[in-house]
Amino acid sequence: MVDGFNTLNGGINNEIRPAIEKNAKDIGVVNETLTADINYLKPRVTTLESLQIVKVDTESENYSASYELQDATGKVYGQRINIATANSEIEKLKSGKQDTLVSGENIKTINGTSILGSGDITIETGSSEVTWDNVTGKPSFATVATSGSYSDLTGTPDLSGYQTKSDDTLTTTDKTVVGAINELLTKIQELETKNQELESRLTALEGSN
Repeated sequence: MVDGFNTLNGGINNEIRPAIEKNAKDIGVVNETLTADINYLKPRVTTLESLQIVKVDTESENYSASYELQDATGKVYGQRINIATANSEIEKLKSGKQDTLVSGENIKTINGTSILGSGDITIETGSSEVTWDNVTGKPSFATVATSGSYSDLTGTPDLSGYQTKSDDTLTTTDKTVVGAINELLTKIQELETKNQELESRLTALEGSN
């Protein structure tokens, strides 16, 4: 029985011991890595703890002096900052910034609706058909402006006398001005008709030759 227990115990030790030794080795590696990291970070933490803002030009007033970030050894980190210059840059940024938009104060509204925020604004345009009658603000026009009729003109000259006025120097049969014009137009039309007849005859004669 004892021999069997010793045999079992030896078998277990042979299986577990390598795993324990490996774990112990891994733990040692981790400890070494952590120690190295701690040693690397320790001086840097000490440096950070010793950093302080130092006034460089001690004779200047605080509002116009220059400052540096230094450690305990006087080593400078970053750039020197001049308060007056920094304040000047800040004022430039402030003067160039856009004020907060307030609807109805520094930004207009559309039909009383604020244009700030998300979403769309529905704009009512009224009737899509535009006619002369629903145009507002148009000037007043005389009737002739839209009718184009001579009878709608005002202040026209009286031409009735020309219908009966006679002129004996006219060579026409009708001695009235209007009659003479009509008579001449009739004669012109008659001459044009005769001219067309003559041209037709000439063309026929040329064709027969």
